[in-house]
Amino acid sequence: MRTSESVENISKALSLAQGECPGVPKTGVNSFDRYKYATLEDYVVAVKPVLNKHGLSMVFSSVSAEKLPTRKTS
Repeated sequence: MRTSESVENISKALSLAQGECPGVPKTGVNSFDRYKYATLEDYVVAVKPVLNKHGLSMVFSSVSAEKLPTRKTS
């Protein structure tokens, strides 16, 4: 992997992108607790064009997942 001596370029790109990012709509629905939430796809659709415009990309990973024994799901 290549690294840079300076973060100046990425800092500038991130700052510009952050200023242009729109609000993220909430299309996910939790019917058990009755609330709406923004899904990962909502975030991707909202911010990907802005990130691409500034030469930035997204990377997703999951460290762990946990099932809560006291929480019933359908």
